[in-house]
Amino acid sequence: MTDTAFDPATVPPFPIITLELRDDDTVSVNGAPVAIGMDESPRDAGLRAAAQVVAAQGLDAARVRALSPDGEHHLVVTAAGGVYDGKPPASTTATRERRGGTRGGKALGIGIMAVLVAVLAVVAVFAVRTFTAAPAPVASGPALPPGYHANAPVLAPPGYSEVANWALKVDDAYTPALIPGDRLAIVTDADQFELVDTKNGKVTWQGAGTPDGQDGVHYTHIGTRPALASSSNGQLELWALDLKTGGKTRSTTVATSTQAQVSYLGSSPLIDLGDQTVDIITASDVVRRDVPVTAKPILATDAGDVIAASSTHYWTIPAKGQTTSRAMPVPPNASGDPQLITATDDQHLLVIWPTRYDNVSIAALVDIATGAVTYSAPIPPDSISDGDPLVRSVDASTACIGSVFIDFQRLPRIKPVDQFDCSLIGGNTMYGQQNNLVSAVTDDDNGSVTAKPFTTDTTLDPTLPAAVSADTAYVVAEKVDATYVYALPAQGGSK
Repeated sequence: MTDTAFDPATVPPFPIITLELRDDDTVSVNGAPVAIGMDESPRDAGLRAAAQVVAAQGLDAARVRALSPDGEHHLVVTAAGGVYDGKPPASTTATRERRGGTRGGKALGIGIMAVLVAVLAVVAVFAVRTFTAAPAPVASGPALPPGYHANAPVLAPPGYSEVANWALKVDDAYTPALIPGDRLAIVTDADQFELVDTKNGKVTWQGAGTPDGQDGVHYTHIGTRPALASSSNGQLELWALDLKTGGKTRSTTVATSTQAQVSYLGSSPLIDLGDQTVDIITASDVVRRDVPVTAKPILATDAGDVIAASSTHYWTIPAKGQTTSRAMPVPPNASGDPQLITATDDQHLLVIWPTRYDNVSIAALVDIATGAVTYSAPIPPDSISDGDPLVRSVDASTACIGSVFIDFQRLPRIKPVDQFDCSLIGGNTMYGQQNNLVSAVTDDDNGSVTAKPFTTDTTLDPTLPAAVSADTAYVVAEKVDATYVYALPAQGGSK
């Protein structure tokens, strides 16, 4: 769309928006990837996004430096979607010099100008053909996400941009939780408990009230129904995620006890009451079951089973019916009693065994259904300390505990990382402290790991992301007088 009354020469030289169209037909504006609609070309999507940036900055028009595989073009894009040749006008000095020449000089100048006009006409046609298409883009696309292109005030994790796809104000007392289905659970600065779409920050669900639990918000299941859970002294609060009420979802409270511990290692919450007693929350009731003496309750499944284990056996305790047991499998070279028994998911126990060597332990994945060791590997005895939590990726395929990386689904393996303390995992990358530096450690599938510190400048205080998915890191940081969660996109593809 163009306007014959609009003069692109009146547009100031700054700001300049950078639009990049790549060989693989992806496009970015100011370094941020642009979503391409089903009926859009990459070129049209880029120009639409550039027009939205112009409008978001409160401008009528701005200059655009458009980079494509066939060269660099200078355009002017208006907030309404108009596209013009953006070559700056000839300077007044050059005009005066042409006016002050001899008659022969004037004739030569006129000849040169004729050639320049012809060349500029060809360049303008090429630029318009390259970056505009019928119909010309207009500013009728979706509204920009909140906090679009906000700059995070802290370092981004390695491989992620510091310019956000979106940013929202949040309550700093609650850590955002990434859950399956491209959703992020947050509590806003206005005390609203919400799920937002990870692509654009739009609200997709609201809960009545805010979580009271000190252990944060967890994604879980009650029976087969997805839910959010938060536990505090004496109660477990649950919000259903599949209700179609059109309003705020109220929570359901399950009374526990002040001594109870709630585990989310399985697909359903496990309430350990102590004294070899657990509560299981089924689709219709809360069921109390006994745990065999010497056994420790590990997890609860959405099928209503509890898994408990000791050094010699593990048990399946159903909500209804008989308890069954299997002998705990012992991997080669293991000796003595396990140092640790935990779980990566409903299907796998993680068991750490000592060996006859002081400097070697054995970590083993045990298939709960078959009682077989599916993978084992040597690890240093100090790789895992008492109290280290097991942390899972949002897609439930990898985990970490202490300094140990675990892939228990795609390509089973267990790998310790020297001098590392894991706090978060996304895919095959762990985030935590290594040698007193906040670092990202990536397993590359070929037997080695790569560690990248956020920075080697000890005067900075990098912030670990609150959550990481395949294409976005979610970083919580204070900005002046508010706290924001920033959705920082991966650079150069998914991580």
